[in-house]
Amino acid sequence: MKGNKFKKMDKNRHDKIMEYIKSKNELKTKYLLKKADSFGVSEITLRRDLHDLEKQGLITLTYGYIKVVEDFLVEQKRDIEHINKQRMMHKEKMSKIALETLKENDVIFVNTGTTCEEFVTKINVKIKLLVTSSFTIASKAIKNIHISSILFIGGFVDKDKKTCYSNINFDFLNDIYFDKLFTSCVSFKNNEDVFFDSVDESNFISRIIANSSYSCLFIDDYKMEKNAFIKAFSAKNFDKVIYYNS
Repeated sequence: MKGNKFKKMDKNRHDKIMEYIKSKNELKTKYLLKKADSFGVSEITLRRDLHDLEKQGLITLTYGYIKVVEDFLVEQKRDIEHINKQRMMHKEKMSKIALETLKENDVIFVNTGTTCEEFVTKINVKIKLLVTSSFTIASKAIKNIHISSILFIGGFVDKDKKTCYSNINFDFLNDIYFDKLFTSCVSFKNNEDVFFDSVDESNFISRIIANSSYSCLFIDDYKMEKNAFIKAFSAKNFDKVIYYNS
């Protein structure tokens, strides 16, 4: 209860500080700090308050000046934060559905993508081997104690996606049997067509599917009807398609 009381006091003080700053629109930081007494706090506390307000995106502190961020920019930031929070909830939900397909000692392939990243962090059964061509997926897998071994497939690196698809030696992959494949896509159109970024990625995933007994496709809300050029698969090529609103 005491913690809530202090938070409320901080909020009330922040509101008063913002009201004063807005009345000036722009002013020197040192000028405001001299008025700390009028807000009932020390200069140190007032300086901390200003940094808190900056973190909230309400003001900017630049070269000794305080400037109010336009209201529409604050609202825009809040909208983006809300959308990102909703998307993360969708990713968590899709990951939980995918987890139900795993069995102990599975050998799995996980492709690049933020939903795949979330899935890897949530794996809670023993995985004998996780194979990936994504640096990010590999780094997430390293931190998961349920994943016994990790095999990173090398090749030419796509700097944007932080993964390898081209000039990969597929010969050794022919000797690996995957129990499960997990991948996302760039776009999903007409409730059927699956698009990827490049021919290299499409061919690569096609080879992995051929060596997998079960394949799972994640489809995020922002992938629906998104512009893309490389039509790679049909939804029917996957054993399970997990939508953002599943």
